[in-house]
Amino acid sequence: MTKQDWENNLDKFPEANFLQSWAWGEFHLKLNHPVYRISFDQGMFQIIVEPAKRGRYLTVPGGPLLKDYFSSSQWKQAVSLMKEIALKEKCSFVRIRPQAGNSDALASVIKQNGFRPAPMHLHAQLTRILDLSLSDDELLRQMRKSTRYEIKKAGKMGIIVEKSQDESLIDDFIRLQTKTAKREGFVPFSRKFLSEQFKAFKNENAVKFFYVKRPGLPREGQALSRILSMAIAIFCRKEAVYHYAASGDEARKTPAAYAIQWAIIQEAKKLGMKTYNLWGDVEDDKLSACWRTHRFAMYQPAHRFAGPSLFKRGFGGGQFSYFPAHDLPLSWKYWINWGIENIRKLSRSL
Repeated sequence: MTKQDWENNLDKFPEANFLQSWAWGEFHLKLNHPVYRISFDQGMFQIIVEPAKRGRYLTVPGGPLLKDYFSSSQWKQAVSLMKEIALKEKCSFVRIRPQAGNSDALASVIKQNGFRPAPMHLHAQLTRILDLSLSDDELLRQMRKSTRYEIKKAGKMGIIVEKSQDESLIDDFIRLQTKTAKREGFVPFSRKFLSEQFKAFKNENAVKFFYVKRPGLPREGQALSRILSMAIAIFCRKEAVYHYAASGDEARKTPAAYAIQWAIIQEAKKLGMKTYNLWGDVEDDKLSACWRTHRFAMYQPAHRFAGPSLFKRGFGGGQFSYFPAHDLPLSWKYWINWGIENIRKLSRSL
């Protein structure tokens, strides 16, 4: 199947996003992950072989895409095709995260086809989405008062957000990501992972860096090492996605992150995107626990991403819950992976 054929088929599924795009598959091929692109009567999916140390398995991020997600026959057809690939690639299980809303009805159909809840997520499951058909004033009105204040403050301070597709900026992002990972307690992505992903979407003119440099210095000739805060945004299939972000400690004393968000929103509207996906939120009860412990000066968030989620919620929009990741066990080896991931889930506060 050609790239054009694949993208044309994706047009039949308005819910499809960058995770099922041709570029996402090309990125994984550069990581030496085998990729299969499957199209059948009532659906399609891109499936990726993950050669993990704990055993090979398959992932279908943002998929499968089906004409009717509540049709057991369509699921049976998709599962049959997945099993064929799993057998060929000697994989112990398949992990999916359909591009459909969460519901008990869908859970019932998926369970009937042999799936069970996965111990770990597969990309964002709960997110916030902004409607970019709204005017700037309407977007600002739906934001938290403190968020509007920080955006205006950034303007008064003369903070300038620059955007670029210069691949060399990946080094600065990695430098800031290392600091962010240490501060927030997560494992950073590798240079190859970020670089190849950026290149794949740059080839489609569908990704940009957004960054803020140290205030008070000349813009021209300023060393890239003076970058304070960065974000990588993907613009694909009429949706902008806030995909990755990183910042140094000094950036936290400025409204740089708020300025970057507003700049991404403006760029997305300019490019004709219909929505802005802030890519990742946590449940209300976990945010509440975060605030309760903070009130008693015992800051121990119930979820590792509680802080970033509070930040994103300030921009308004609506919360959307994708159907969570589910696994199709195909071998006894799956249960080894299940145990390892459950331990990691607890240790990483997920």
